[in-house]
Amino acid sequence: MSFENDNAIVAELVQYTENEQSIYTQITLPILANLATKKVRGLYDADKAIQAFMYLAEAGAKKYAKEFGGNKKQWHDTFPISVRKAAAAHWRDEFESEFELGNYDQLLPKKYQEKPDTRSTSEKAYHAYNVGDNVWWWGSQGTKVIGTVVKVYLGKERPNYKVKIHGTDSEVLKPEFELASETARKKVTRQTKTSDRRKRQSR
Repeated sequence: MSFENDNAIVAELVQYTENEQSIYTQITLPILANLATKKVRGLYDADKAIQAFMYLAEAGAKKYAKEFGGNKKQWHDTFPISVRKAAAAHWRDEFESEFELGNYDQLLPKKYQEKPDTRSTSEKAYHAYNVGDNVWWWGSQGTKVIGTVVKVYLGKERPNYKVKIHGTDSEVLKPEFELASETARKKVTRQTKTSDRRKRQSR
């Protein structure tokens, strides 16, 4: 079977694979669930996601060759690695877009699925919940932004946050309850200074 160009081959592989129910159930769904879980745990790696979708591309290519009478040992000739990588990249990009829209929330383990937020506005004001959010510290001297959340770990009943401290190279891991007290702010400041000093000494 011949195709006009590589884009046509990629499109054929993508369309065929997505329409195969057995592949979707056995391979696609587990990949999506795994990647979605890595997303919420802050462990997602875009390059590794392409590697995961390469398994999907290979499965589709093999089944395609078998169905259309080709030599099953030559499936990689019909769909060479460059084509399979392009298909994998397409699925990776699609996954990231759909995940941001919340379309894979149902695939997450129950402990990671979003629950109704019953906290008051005042409780929310001084906590960071998502990657990229500013961390506000508050106490007797008022409020200020001291860092930015770079990772969220949801493995426990309440999340832990990895925070990049502004003006330093340091990152600290803090539970939610420590993101809203003057005592915690002073403690993190001390830890940051100690961490920076150790880094300078190790150079």
